[in-house]
Amino acid sequence: MSDTTFGNIEVLDRSIDSFDSGKAYDRFFDIHARELEFVAPALDRVVDHALTLWVEATWPSLLKIARKAREGDIRLSNGWTIGCVGTADPLDNAFVMEHEDTPGGFLFDCRVAHDMVTEASESVSALFDAEVLRTTDIKNEEERDAARRGMLATSPEVQAIRNDPASYVDPADCHNVRRVVCCVYRADGLYPPGFEGAAYDLKGTLDAGFTCNPQPGKVFDVAPSVFLQSENEGWTFPFIPLNEARGVVDPSMAIEVVTIIADAMHELDMVDEASGRLQALANRKYRSPRTEPHEEILMEMGMGAVKIGFPWTDLEPLCHHFRGASAPIDVERVIDSVFGKMCDLAEGDAENAVVAWEGNTVLAEITPDGGTAITLRSGRAEYRIEIEASEGGKPTRVAAAVSSRGPGTCGRPDPETRGFLFEFSRVNDETEFWPEDIGDFTTGNMQAFNSLMKLLSGLASVSKPETERGPAVP
Repeated sequence: MSDTTFGNIEVLDRSIDSFDSGKAYDRFFDIHARELEFVAPALDRVVDHALTLWVEATWPSLLKIARKAREGDIRLSNGWTIGCVGTADPLDNAFVMEHEDTPGGFLFDCRVAHDMVTEASESVSALFDAEVLRTTDIKNEEERDAARRGMLATSPEVQAIRNDPASYVDPADCHNVRRVVCCVYRADGLYPPGFEGAAYDLKGTLDAGFTCNPQPGKVFDVAPSVFLQSENEGWTFPFIPLNEARGVVDPSMAIEVVTIIADAMHELDMVDEASGRLQALANRKYRSPRTEPHEEILMEMGMGAVKIGFPWTDLEPLCHHFRGASAPIDVERVIDSVFGKMCDLAEGDAENAVVAWEGNTVLAEITPDGGTAITLRSGRAEYRIEIEASEGGKPTRVAAAVSSRGPGTCGRPDPETRGFLFEFSRVNDETEFWPEDIGDFTTGNMQAFNSLMKLLSGLASVSKPETERGPAVP
């Protein structure tokens, strides 16, 4: 793969339509997964990249949905209703989606750029061109660019144009979207199915605005590429400059939400429009993150899952496979050393010994069937990990559950119980674990798993845990 350069940005000579999420998945787990400290959190980046491309393909359609909803509620055949909501800012184009059989809903906003009228825009361009001529003698490119940006920020003439309301187009006639935001909101104290966090009601969400960060209930906040939108004004960019900041806050709900939107687009006859835009984007090259080698693979995996015709169809199964493959790797890395420490503790004085490190506490005990159970507390979270071992003392089965309701509230790991995280097993002489069962695909469960792995890794690295004598952890 050869590289080219556009300005100061390195561009890999591949177009997005060459991306294959399946091959990228295989390369990631064959080559890169074992190089990472923790593998499961990389799934967030896959969803980030998928959503980045999905928003680039669909923001014009989303803006049309928002403006169509101003004419009246849009009732879909699958029970969803799209309704318009107003905000205090005329640049917002907000709408909600609610289902007739489930509580709460989703609030979307497509915030448009406030475009200048032609005369004002040309005046600012002329001032900038003059500054370009004035700064050509500055040899250092970064200093030259900084000087030009400084002129635009401080020039009284530019500021006068920008501060004049007559310089701007009516927001209703602006068509470039600067950010697409989605939030969950509750109704009658209840949330949409699958949401496990905290959120405001609709009024509270609107009052908080769309720029609040962190904001309870936010699902994603993605900024479409300004560079690509500038092509409407005659600029040409041979690549897609990506916004590398994390845009997805709740990965599992993001997949659910965009699936709902995709169904709505299908019924509203907008799929061809979005597919045509995706096809145009797919022919473009992309800017490499130029960080770690695995990041490029995660980008290909996520973007390759966004398909022409009916966007988003491949991402959910990809994420399920990724989770099922990555979580056992993370467990495998920490469980042997943690098990050894906990066995020593449990067999010594299980009723009175509590391991304490960095504000966390752990109790180990022998279960009635001869296994080892670990109760781990960190903040309000309480985890229970049950381990069975071979005669040689090697863990062969590991199961875990979590509770955020306070001390003493986490029961035994049970797939039928809320808070169940996983059950993995391996044959005596094998290193790798295999999933027997795994908890629901929710962001809460995935975050709890990632936190547990970090806690166990920290516990495994403690050479001599401080042992406190006192009452046993209930």
